[in-house]
Amino acid sequence: MRIGSQGQVGPIRRREGYEKYLVTGLMSVRHEEGFYPKSARELSEAEAIIATLPRYGAAEHVLEVMNYQHAHGYPKGPVAAGVALTREYGRFFRSARYTTGQIIKAREIGMRDIQHNQRLIPGARAIIQLADTIALVEGQEVAVPPLDTKYFSHAPQTEEYVRGRLAAIPTRQLVALSQEALDQHKASEFMWVRSLRSVGDHLPVLAPTVEDIFKLSPPTVHEL
Repeated sequence: MRIGSQGQVGPIRRREGYEKYLVTGLMSVRHEEGFYPKSARELSEAEAIIATLPRYGAAEHVLEVMNYQHAHGYPKGPVAAGVALTREYGRFFRSARYTTGQIIKAREIGMRDIQHNQRLIPGARAIIQLADTIALVEGQEVAVPPLDTKYFSHAPQTEEYVRGRLAAIPTRQLVALSQEALDQHKASEFMWVRSLRSVGDHLPVLAPTVEDIFKLSPPTVHEL
């Protein structure tokens, strides 16, 4: 079909297709691991790891990436590719760990106070990202794409948007969202801790990288 005279049909359809892809992936990770990823990149890696379960999980996926890079002549070598991917998992883990603590602080302050506080704390931003992600999954119209928006940015337009969302959501609903956000970030940390341990246990060449990550940021969750 030809793009209309206003040039909007193609972009609209591409956006709808992209959102459908995101929603499918988000629902899959939420079902399997108990959380919605916070970025398109985290979603992609979480889905790839889930696809390898119940075998070796993250270690199997990282090894596949290393073998692919070896076969296609990755300039820095397959080990460098494995280290880079492992460090990325470390960033996902540290982000979940940090934000968990920030959501706990937000809950201690109280949602009503946060709604009227001029200073936006990270925990409040995480709660709004979850609210927008839930809206997207439920098929509601969202003003910004949750996985592509920098909720933690101090740009004026971001600050204005988050403040507006905080003010628009009833306090009681924010309390429930804050608990859900806390549970999801704990689940996220759990998955990335488990994934890092899988890499360290099954890929000895990457074990030092995992050890360095945990040395700098000890996990606050433990595998069952």
